[in-house]
Amino acid sequence: MIVEEPLNRISGNRILLKKVEPKETTLTNVDDRRALVVAGSVLLFMIGVGIIAWDYAFLLLRPANYAWFWAGVALCFLAVLGVGIGESARMWEQVTSLAAFGAALYIPYFLRSPTRLIFADELYHYQTMRLLLEQGNTDIPLTKYPIPGEFPGLEFATTGLMSTTGLSLDVAMRVITLCFHMLLPVLAYMVARGLNLGPRTSMVAALVYMANTSYFFFHSAFSYESLGIVFVLSIWALLVRHGGEQIEKRDVATILLLLAGIAVTHHISSYLLAASLTVAWFSMRVLKRPGYKTMAWITLASIVLPVVWLLFGTERATYYLSTSITLRMQSIYRAIFEQRTPRRLFSESSLPDLERLIDFAYAPMLVLLCLAGLFIVFRRIGWRKSPVLLLALAIFGPLAWLASTPAVLTPAGELAYRSWPFLFLGVAMYGAIAITNMGKKWPNIQRVIVVVVPALLLIGGISLGDNQGGRFRTLEPTRAAGPESLTGDLVSAAQWLERTAGRWHLMTSDSNTEVAFATSGFQRANVWANWDLFLAPNPEQVAPFVRSTGTEYVVVDRRITRLQPRYQAYFGSPEVFALQQQGYDPSKGFPVALVDKFDRARSLNRIYDNGNIWIYKTRTAYLKPGVSAGGGANSP
Repeated sequence: MIVEEPLNRISGNRILLKKVEPKETTLTNVDDRRALVVAGSVLLFMIGVGIIAWDYAFLLLRPANYAWFWAGVALCFLAVLGVGIGESARMWEQVTSLAAFGAALYIPYFLRSPTRLIFADELYHYQTMRLLLEQGNTDIPLTKYPIPGEFPGLEFATTGLMSTTGLSLDVAMRVITLCFHMLLPVLAYMVARGLNLGPRTSMVAALVYMANTSYFFFHSAFSYESLGIVFVLSIWALLVRHGGEQIEKRDVATILLLLAGIAVTHHISSYLLAASLTVAWFSMRVLKRPGYKTMAWITLASIVLPVVWLLFGTERATYYLSTSITLRMQSIYRAIFEQRTPRRLFSESSLPDLERLIDFAYAPMLVLLCLAGLFIVFRRIGWRKSPVLLLALAIFGPLAWLASTPAVLTPAGELAYRSWPFLFLGVAMYGAIAITNMGKKWPNIQRVIVVVVPALLLIGGISLGDNQGGRFRTLEPTRAAGPESLTGDLVSAAQWLERTAGRWHLMTSDSNTEVAFATSGFQRANVWANWDLFLAPNPEQVAPFVRSTGTEYVVVDRRITRLQPRYQAYFGSPEVFALQQQGYDPSKGFPVALVDKFDRARSLNRIYDNGNIWIYKTRTAYLKPGVSAGGGANSP
């Protein structure tokens, strides 16, 4: 006689209460077969990792680079399934295989740029780390963005790793982000196990979570959200340790410590965590489940701690966040009520057609899985009998994700993408329930579904969240004003200016060049409307701009005249409209004449030229009164 508890029925795990006669196969034979499967999977995984590394090391040409990339990922994926999906899989084997898969998916990010960071977010954290080690505090001077130093949790964690291991900064930042990438799928798996979804469904849930669009690239970066999302999943793993019905006191102490950590690590992570905990508390309160009072205190702490840090631990974050939120709300309003043209998906994308086809199917597949998972849970158990935190993850998961998905077609699509890694915790749980319940009457079909559906989701998540500098390294940049154009000659120019003129001078350039000079050259690059200077048609118009803004240096990356911008604009969105009004097409490169005019401007003097990067210094007579001539290190 087979008796199934409700949640075990959902996850496909059966509990046998009646003694079952042993099969003819001996335990030794079973163990031998299992050992053979594990050994074969390990070998397959190593081959997959080798293929990925080989693909990046030899700079294979398109389409071979894409084909070998997916071949390596596929072998790693199949190896993980071989270890973790079988009925005899042990928990430690599943955890180890997920962590290994997380490490394998970090390799492309590292090999894309092994010698230097190129993504703006992580460059500012790298700069913060350097200044923290120099100064001994996080009072970081403003160079371009106001946030660095305001939320130093990642820097504190990296400093701790360096002090305990003796690692250099460059090695420590790679090690700590690799650890985050390995830990995230393990934490998603632990949440599923805590909700009693069973070993197989929990394994699938972790794989579905890895298919969120931030995992492959954004959470591989040395950025504060990479640590923030670890805190979020860690707290949820502790909450569901006993199914969410009771929360032990020792867990409460750890949760409060993690809440303090996330408050000083990342603003968005702390706010979204507070929202998820509010939903969890509300669910427990309505259903009158034990432990709702403890959850109330945890929820209150998740709200109060970030507010306290924002008010008393930061100086510039409040203005920055309010401005950012206002601009995004305005873009949503314009998209809805002013009938602006929807954002085009895959505009100027270089992805293979097959990848784009799967990418278009990514959201519909998730929609169907979410609806199927919700139907299975609430139809078979009912919302009153469902595990309360699984119910909460239905709201802060599939339902919230479904509501946010249409936003990707608007200019505020970034808001949706940034929320997905948090909402995907619930999406992964219900998606896994749907996947492991499809085709149960036909075991062979079910095995195919468990392999194919997570694989398609993983392809879509990797492709949609691809490296912003391009998936593969090239000998020469293919786009300007983007991460791939942060090359050695640009970094060298920034470091040259720091050596010769000192730090904290006001400079202006295109968006990517400003990032390089702000982070590698420690210059101030916060001149507003820099596009006006570059779009000025006559050299006589340069002097009024540099005098009124106090600009000391103008830097030109000549590649903007040859290459299209990575983000549709070289300097900012107003530049696009200004160019169109002047009759220029920004898709054909920035007009050469508008760059050459700096050589004819009497207010500027070219002091550096390494081929691609030209640096101009404002002549003393044209400097704003009270501004240094740029001969030494100035205080910010």
